[in-house]
Amino acid sequence: MAESHSCSDCHFFVKTSHIAGEHHPFAATESERRSAKRGDFSWVRDIDSLSCWRGVWDEGLQSDPSNRPSVVSTKRKKCFFWPYQAGALLQAVEELQARDVQSREAGKSRFIAWIAIGIAGTSMLVAVFSFLSERHLWPF
Repeated sequence: MAESHSCSDCHFFVKTSHIAGEHHPFAATESERRSAKRGDFSWVRDIDSLSCWRGVWDEGLQSDPSNRPSVVSTKRKKCFFWPYQAGALLQAVEELQARDVQSREAGKSRFIAWIAIGIAGTSMLVAVFSFLSERHLWPF
């Protein structure tokens, strides 16, 4: 079963400021995250909205602020959770996450390759022993 995580602990938990039709996302600070865990969203201004940088959820600018605690505290199992790292840029963490996924996939592929090599090697040994025993070249 997939592990569930809180958005306030995720690096992709962002506050987006909507100014003059432009959107400016910022990773929530450590103090904002602590406040969110307590259900205090007084740090979110009228021009801000909360969302997941990776697009899993977005409260929207016109949303009801009273829904924030439930949106942020929802435990999600299928998301792009990455532990918050103070000072790391969103794009850098996104790249680190992609590398981690590639590394895990490569590890799985190597494991499968080693299993295939083991099966092939065992098959070759069986074939050699079979050949030797049929020709009576095997002393045992």
